[in-house]
Amino acid sequence: MNSYPMNSRCCSLILVLTSTALQLAVAVIPSQPIATKTQLLFEDDMEGTQHDARWHRVVDSFVFENGVLKGSQTREKDAPAAKGKPARPAHDATYGLELPTKDSVVEAKIKFGGCTMIDVEFDDRKFDGSHYGHICRAQIRLDSVSILDERDGKQSNALLELSKNPAKNQARIDKIIDGHSANFPVSLQAGKWYNLAIETVGDAMRVTIDGAPVAFYSSPGIGHKTKTKIELGVKGKNGFFDDIKVWNASPPVATSAATPTALTLAPNQPLLETFSQLAPNASAWVLAALDEGVPPNVRQNLTYLREDLLDEYKQKPKASQDAYKLAHQLCSTMIAALDERDQTLVRAGFRAVQADANTAISGNQALNARRNYMMSWPQYAREKSQRAELRSAAASQSQVMKEQPKVDWSNRTAALRKTLDDLYAQFREALRQSPAAK
Repeated sequence: MNSYPMNSRCCSLILVLTSTALQLAVAVIPSQPIATKTQLLFEDDMEGTQHDARWHRVVDSFVFENGVLKGSQTREKDAPAAKGKPARPAHDATYGLELPTKDSVVEAKIKFGGCTMIDVEFDDRKFDGSHYGHICRAQIRLDSVSILDERDGKQSNALLELSKNPAKNQARIDKIIDGHSANFPVSLQAGKWYNLAIETVGDAMRVTIDGAPVAFYSSPGIGHKTKTKIELGVKGKNGFFDDIKVWNASPPVATSAATPTALTLAPNQPLLETFSQLAPNASAWVLAALDEGVPPNVRQNLTYLREDLLDEYKQKPKASQDAYKLAHQLCSTMIAALDERDQTLVRAGFRAVQADANTAISGNQALNARRNYMMSWPQYAREKSQRAELRSAAASQSQVMKEQPKVDWSNRTAALRKTLDDLYAQFREALRQSPAAK
């Protein structure tokens, strides 16, 4: 599993809309790229009549015309089985590009000409753990952007098996889908060209539109080892692509000491020794201020490391049982602290929305109640001044309300930090006292 640094000072807090309900949550979208372009693998400006042979038909229909690639869905309705032919479900128009990648940056211009959705998908046709080797995708609509881990989510074999009895398994189906996707609000216009960029590095995907970050999601399926092809999709009539480019990519290099670095395990070093070196950095990440970035896969890495430490102890221990127990406890405490930080971020997002709403409706209510057409100019002038003062006071109160979760988290981290420091000290002492360490 790959890790990468994030810009810890430039992150956007936005509201995420889940697929089952409008639930309030907070997502941290890195404002800086999560991928560095390396080798240019493919480009097509869609001009002319001759195009790369790696393009191929998947589901009708796509056509090159007027210097762009146009897709229009023709399989709009489910077709029942007939005359010995199996049933054929409705399907978005899909056009394939045979281009193996792992970490990549895909850029293209897109335009909604009547369609309701445009997407860019990554597949691995040799992978048999999901329907048709679907791995992950980014879906763009006029009002939202979705990132989907399809390998472990909507197209996984596990979900497809549950779907054979949806009445019985609907709750489990919804849980799998919701646990492997995220939706983000946007506001786009039909008939307008947009510059779309999709960065995929490790198990994370970031989407930008016209250079602005609009979506970010991390899930194991996105980090699938090999993506053998890219597919472009259109739901409805007339979706357009132009000037597509695809690069190999790598995680960006950290540019400052304040930027979190990767939780990297040395291949030939005992896990216990590696953990001893990495634990202080991991503690700093899980206790980071709410307006600082945390690598999105820290929790997963800590979870894997915690279990791998138990395996190492059972198979070939490098220290005493107490050392491994304390390492396990330290990992669990960090994970719990990270979960608490995530919950605090959610509350911070709610408080921010609530504060903005209060600012919009408070302050002027009493003045509005007594305003009427008989008001004199001197009275109007006085009230205009009063309104300005009330708006200023409401804005100040709103800002205090927004900042309060940060203050609360800062106070909470003092206690958590002491707990983690004490556990780490006990862990290091157990290492020193361990016969295997002498």
